[in-house]
Amino acid sequence: MASELEELAEKERKGRAGTKASQDRRDAMASKNERLRSLDQIKSFIYSPDGDNPEKNALNHAEVIKIASAFLSEKPLMQELLVNRYPILLVDESQDTAKSLMDALLLTETRQVGTFSLGVIGDMMQRIYMAGKLDLESNNLPETWATPKKLMNHRSGSRIVELINKIREPIDGQVQRPREDRGEGFVRLFIVPTEIADKQGKENAVCQRMAELTGDDDWKDSEQGVKTLILEHNMAAKRLGFLPMWEALNGVSHLQTGLRDGRLPPLRFFSHVVLPLIQSRVTVRSRGVRD
Repeated sequence: MASELEELAEKERKGRAGTKASQDRRDAMASKNERLRSLDQIKSFIYSPDGDNPEKNALNHAEVIKIASAFLSEKPLMQELLVNRYPILLVDESQDTAKSLMDALLLTETRQVGTFSLGVIGDMMQRIYMAGKLDLESNNLPETWATPKKLMNHRSGSRIVELINKIREPIDGQVQRPREDRGEGFVRLFIVPTEIADKQGKENAVCQRMAELTGDDDWKDSEQGVKTLILEHNMAAKRLGFLPMWEALNGVSHLQTGLRDGRLPPLRFFSHVVLPLIQSRVTVRSRGVRD
């Protein structure tokens, strides 16, 4: 927390006074200073992953990750506790795991050789979150590690795999081969400016063009026949029509974790109570049953 205060203070020195951003920084620093002053009075902490618990002894998800990383890096006893409980640890989606935690685990592995086995699975080309360890490549791992690669692509046709290989070639040189029974497949790469005004119209035009190229009329049904990959939360909010709600809640720091993982209590009321009622009513009416 001390480092966070220093970072906020530095931003405040460089920022413009009297702005909303400045007031937010001041409020954050006041809150963190208050928590620091109360640490000696706290006997135990509680985990509040949603960040909606205002108590001084509540730790949100990001704080727990930072504390765990610091303990593993600086406290030998914490390393021994981890190794004794989990002598074999596999980290999936390691490209999106917090950098501080990955560094701490790698440090633990080097200090606990022979008693602790750490493995990581991930693909840097599929990185979503910027807080991950950027240099988590085979050439930055310990020399004693085996670095197996997934050489077979079981999902895509040969032309799609060929395109993927071309895209990856200047980045990491990873090459995959397709299954012989997957067929050739169709692939086209359309590139448009990010500032295009009518994005949905352009996507519909692309779908029409793909229908012509493939002879597959499902491309013409952009709602049911086409799957669209949404890479991050803000994009989902724009496409699915809840951007104002997203921006309002995402602007409150202690709500961000619960908002992003779907566990924010006010949202769960709608997703777990209101929405099932609506879906049930729609199902009943579709079967011709009166309300």
